[in-house]
Amino acid sequence: MLDDFKEEQKVAYKIISNAINNNKLSHAYLFETNGYRNKREFLISVAKAILCPNHHMSKDDSIGCRVCENIDKNIYSELKIIEPDGMWIKKEQLIDLQEAFKTKGLESSRRVYIINDVECLNTSAANSILKFIEEPEEGIIAILATDNIHRLLDTIISRCQIITLAKSNYDKSSSMLDKISYLINVDDAYNLEEMVNSTIDYIYYLEQHKLDALIYNKNMVLNIFDDRLKLEVFFDIMTLFYKDVINYKINTNNYIFDLKDIEKIASYNDLNKLEKKINCIVDAKGYLKVNANTNLLIDKLVIDLEGDLNG
Repeated sequence: MLDDFKEEQKVAYKIISNAINNNKLSHAYLFETNGYRNKREFLISVAKAILCPNHHMSKDDSIGCRVCENIDKNIYSELKIIEPDGMWIKKEQLIDLQEAFKTKGLESSRRVYIINDVECLNTSAANSILKFIEEPEEGIIAILATDNIHRLLDTIISRCQIITLAKSNYDKSSSMLDKISYLINVDDAYNLEEMVNSTIDYIYYLEQHKLDALIYNKNMVLNIFDDRLKLEVFFDIMTLFYKDVINYKINTNNYIFDLKDIEKIASYNDLNKLEKKINCIVDAKGYLKVNANTNLLIDKLVIDLEGDLNG
């Protein structure tokens, strides 16, 4: 329920609860989720508070509420949730959504659809949803969520009320692997320890040998991170590591990785280089979404990073 997020997401909670209580809901919300670990649960709690006829926000109040119970069971017809089918959200998924919402609601005059990871809309899907957001029928509310608002069409952003979620916190006493798992939301199917060690080894080699790393990309990266989802983890670990190096440079004593590893890489870089490297890594991760050739993508990353070193 929405009250579960009252402390963790104070700003978002206040905006949504005030809009509900004052009957001033927007027709479309865009949540910038900032890697928030519980984003799906939060989005559903927002939809539940909107759709519940009594706008229940606490578990105790919702006991016995048929709407709240059916949403929990994923059988409430006036709530539709769309998530990427593989790498993309496809136009067909949005056509199905629009068809389902063409007819009058069976259980309520108010209907909500959630599109999670909306940055995964391909071009035709983005254009398909745009008109649906621009010209909503009465009672239809859009909840969109993205970790990367910069990859969305400006026309979509401009038609939504933007709400930025607070970043997740983690226990500073947790182990390095627990912190990384929490921050990048890696499930137990991955051998995270191997991935972290391999990534740090690669960063060492890259910093020391620069363009010569191109020769070893396959052995050091692609044999271990052998699919696109694993490569996303690789890029995420690299980003976290270089952010730790920045924290070291600015004397912030809050590190995820081992200090000895951080100190070694810090000796090769100034703050300007580190910021450019992080931007290169984030860009490389974005290219995965457009099905870039993974061999060429890792080669390009090395060239971009080395170019920044000399630029």
